[in-house]
Amino acid sequence: MGTFERLRQLSPILMGLFVIFFILFMVLADMDIGSLVGGGENPQTAIIANVNGKEIKYVEFEGRVRQAVEQQRQALRQQGREDEEIFEDDIRAKVWQAMTDRALYESIADEAGIVYSDKVVADKMINFPSREVKDMFTDSTGNFMREVYLSYITNPDNVSGYMGPQAANLDPQEKARIVSDIRERLMSMSDYTANQIVASGIQSLLGNVGSAISLEYSRKKYIAENSSVEFDYISFDTKGIPDPELDDKELRAWYDGHKEYMKGDARRKIKYVAFPMKASSADTVNFNRKITSITNALKSKKNPQERSEVFDEKMNEFGGNTTDYTLSHDINPNILTLLSDLEISDYYGPFNMEGKITYLRLDDKRQGENEAVNASHILIKFDSNKDSARKVARNISKRARSGEDFSTLAKEFSLDKGSALNGGDLGWFTKGSMVQEFEDAAFALGIGEVSKVVESDFGFHIVKLINKSSSEYKYSTISLSPRISSASKNMIFRDAYSLIENVDQGGIFDSVAAKLGSKATESSFFSKDQTVLGNNFINSFAFSNPVGTISEPIELDNYGVLVFMVTDSREKGPIPFEDKASEIRHYVMNQKKLDLAKLEAEKTHPQLNDANFSLNENFKSASNVKNNGAIIGIGAREYALTEMAFTMPLNTISKPIAGHNGYYIIKVKSRNIVSDEQIEQNLADYHQTLIQNTARQVFFPFFQEIKNNVPVVDNRIKWYNNF
Repeated sequence: MGTFERLRQLSPILMGLFVIFFILFMVLADMDIGSLVGGGENPQTAIIANVNGKEIKYVEFEGRVRQAVEQQRQALRQQGREDEEIFEDDIRAKVWQAMTDRALYESIADEAGIVYSDKVVADKMINFPSREVKDMFTDSTGNFMREVYLSYITNPDNVSGYMGPQAANLDPQEKARIVSDIRERLMSMSDYTANQIVASGIQSLLGNVGSAISLEYSRKKYIAENSSVEFDYISFDTKGIPDPELDDKELRAWYDGHKEYMKGDARRKIKYVAFPMKASSADTVNFNRKITSITNALKSKKNPQERSEVFDEKMNEFGGNTTDYTLSHDINPNILTLLSDLEISDYYGPFNMEGKITYLRLDDKRQGENEAVNASHILIKFDSNKDSARKVARNISKRARSGEDFSTLAKEFSLDKGSALNGGDLGWFTKGSMVQEFEDAAFALGIGEVSKVVESDFGFHIVKLINKSSSEYKYSTISLSPRISSASKNMIFRDAYSLIENVDQGGIFDSVAAKLGSKATESSFFSKDQTVLGNNFINSFAFSNPVGTISEPIELDNYGVLVFMVTDSREKGPIPFEDKASEIRHYVMNQKKLDLAKLEAEKTHPQLNDANFSLNENFKSASNVKNNGAIIGIGAREYALTEMAFTMPLNTISKPIAGHNGYYIIKVKSRNIVSDEQIEQNLADYHQTLIQNTARQVFFPFFQEIKNNVPVVDNRIKWYNNF
């Protein structure tokens, strides 16, 4: 039984059986019918991935995708952005990454003998929540709300346990949505916690690597990081040297001498033709006809009531949207400006909004039903001396009520650091959003008024009302944008299939594309873990088919309809000279330039002395230089140069020093070496920190190396043509 299923069965914290049924429902209700083909497999039992022996079921994967899509849809709806496009392929890619990484973590844990069970995960979540998890349950004063957190993870159905009294006002549908969202969040939190446990275990194992660091090495590194030098230098840079002549024979000789180091992973190359998915001239004419139809129909009516009736007709015809009563501060400012100038039942339009031609109608407006305020506050916490805190708060309140700038006082005194940065501004909020004492004070104030000291469980507050509003608007919109007609889309696909047919009959890919008015583009070589044109299907296809195979047309964001052909392949092993020629040319040319720079440096060195060193045309100075190769004004790190600066005698002229960008002659003026006393005081802690950091640094390459080499069966190509 897989870990995901064990977690769900054994721990009420981790979704429970509810989620299994929810996943099945979402998958069966919303599944793309085209994906049901799946090479003839049953989607209920099909395996979409196998990561080092850990299987991921298609139904589980697609269920997580559907949940994520629905969560994003709900978030957009709550923000009034329900018309915004949801990029499902991007979501699917993120879910894939998360689930395959989780499977890999499980595999590593099994092989390394790391204790990894439902009980361990649950115990860590309850008793040792991570900083990231704590941040989700931190109040405005920075305190971790442990009781709320425990209620949240141990009983997600008890909405009132973490939402407070306002939970009683939720309708059953909204309450069910919140519970569902919480369960999904818990699953993500459990995944994150489980991964942390495995990562921590591996880091402990890798700590042996860190423990190999000697105290003497730590001492040298501490000295290097906390000491500096100042020196003058003359550079003999390769940039000013003309490119020498090189021939292929010389480059091939270098390649043959270093072939054993020229190895690479398997790679593929494709050629592709993109047929843009854009509206035809006929589509544009049709779109303009619709706009003219709506505009003329609305203008033909003489009073708002008749225009409103026409607006309803056009909403039904073209799919309009009605936004229920919304407080003014929650409405798009551009829309709010237009609504403010309209009478009820009247409209404004057409106008361009976010790339769509839009018509706007004011359905109704009201005052006093709901109220929102924009307030600022200054928080003084009780700590151990409540009387002293009250005295401080009263003094600040008095200063604010006397006319001192509230924002300045908040930045200086408020212990709610989040709002203090904004002068205490808490933004807009409605009743039920804040603790009762604070809310009563804020809603009782007049605009610009400052309260006396208000006490709550968080401390003492001084509140200033910036603005208040109870204006609500109900409005409707009709939004249209040019769409590609079925006829236009069919013409685009016809050209794509024509390309495939002609190539299958012996035509040359580039030539056939040119006859169709398109251009074939060739990719560079790519490896199996690289995304091509933002689409993983292309990569999977290229590695699953021989050279010469041409794809079916696929729709691709930002490209349109794409047809591609596998044109070349390289298997794992020695990289051919042709693939490395450009890189070899650059390296050999730079080495030849370095040889010329060396000759110039050796020629100049005997002529230098203390009197003329600074007169050289390539003279420069460097200060506060650490022994880490970094020197301001020099591109690449020059480790040999900084090492020499820390070891050679002061006020002497060095011999030419070889670097990546050229040769250098230096003269060290001064050194600031950390004292023995400071070294002895800090070395022990520094040594331990270095061991811990080394273990962490080793972990990520270690994990990536495992990720690159474990067997992974990726069956997405059976179910999707865009991922």
